[in-house]
This record gives sequence, structure tokens and C-alpha cells, in this order.
Amino acid sequence: MQITKNLIRPALAGLIVLAAALSLSAPSSAALPCGGTWWISEGDLAVGQPLPEFGFATCNGEELATSDFAGRPLLVNFWATWCAPCVKELPHFAELHEEYGDEVTVLGVSVDQHPDYVRAFLEHNPLPYLLAWDSEDIAGDLGFNSIPVTLAIDAEGNLAGVHRGYASQRDLEELIELASANAAADDAAEDDGAAGEPTPRREGLEIAGSE
Repeated sequence: MQITKNLIRPALAGLIVLAAALSLSAPSSAALPCGGTWWISEGDLAVGQPLPEFGFATCNGEELATSDFAGRPLLVNFWATWCAPCVKELPHFAELHEEYGDEVTVLGVSVDQHPDYVRAFLEHNPLPYLLAWDSEDIAGDLGFNSIPVTLAIDAEGNLAGVHRGYASQRDLEELIELASANAAADDAAEDDGAAGEPTPRREGLEIAGSE
């Protein structure tokens, strides 16, 4: 019996050490990087015209491009953790993601100054759709100086509509309808949203609808 105990104890100790090593080496969801964005193509943002394509690394480590979602509508939402209207509308995007699944892609692009702000926010407010960090100021390159703003891209990659400011569930449904119908420029929806006190992390970037 003593021999058996002497054999078991070292084996158990080895298992404990191995488990500890595995737990230290396994990636934590809180440590996943939001790798940022980068340009793939150039062009002007205009309703009825192709969205200037860009690549991005999601907060789950995937490297994707907007062209990867060709064949189905795409909603691109520029937001920030410090923007109250942005945070208020996030559950609407989550609901759309759950409702439409693979039929509509939702991409949230944070314009926070540092990805750590995004990671800290997501620890307490997990979101089920694709998320990235705007490291290259794509929002600015597209001409936006306020957030939130949401773009509706149709299945062919053309801009179908733009919504500025807080978007309700119905607002987002209308954007999806525009993208699904491949709407013309004069059908695009551009709305100024809820007011709020801006607390910009990036110089010149404000909350849409605030004065």
C-alpha cells in the first residue's frame, strides 16, 4: 500500500503542475487583442458607390476584410465606449445579429484612443457580433467627425444608406431594408440622433447630434 501511495503522489503532483501550466498558457478572452484596421483600397464614400474596402483584425483575433461579406448586407457601426448614445444602441445591434444570423453581418468599429478601453468594456459588456478597433482612423478618412454613425452596405458592396446619431431598432431595420433592396442614393437615410455631452478621446471627434 505504501508503494502505491508513493507512486500516486508524484503523479498527482505532476498533473497539478501540468494543469497550472496549461491554464497560464491558454489565451484569456480578456487578453484577446483588437488588432486594428488598415486600408486595402481607396475611394470616396458615396451612396450607390462601392464602400472603400478595408481590412481589420477582430477582437477575437480574426483577420478579415469587408469584401469577405459580399453576397449579404453589412452594417458597419462606428462607436466608442465613452459615447453614451453609442453604448445605448449596442443592444440593438446584438439583437439584429441574433435575429438575422448569417443573412446580415454586423461589424462594430470602435474609435477609442486605445484598444485597452475596448477590451475593458467588453469584459463587462460582451457583444456577439464582429468587433474591431479603428487604429488607422478609417472613420476620419471616410469623412465622419461625429459618432455614432452606421453604414448599410448592400450585397454587392455598395453603400446603401447612412444613419448618423443614435439608431433605434427600427432605424437599423430600415438600413437593412435599404441594403437588401440595393437602394439608390436618394433613398438613403441620414438622421441626426440623440444629443449628449461629447467626451472625445480623439481630437475633433464628437457625439452626433450634440452642440
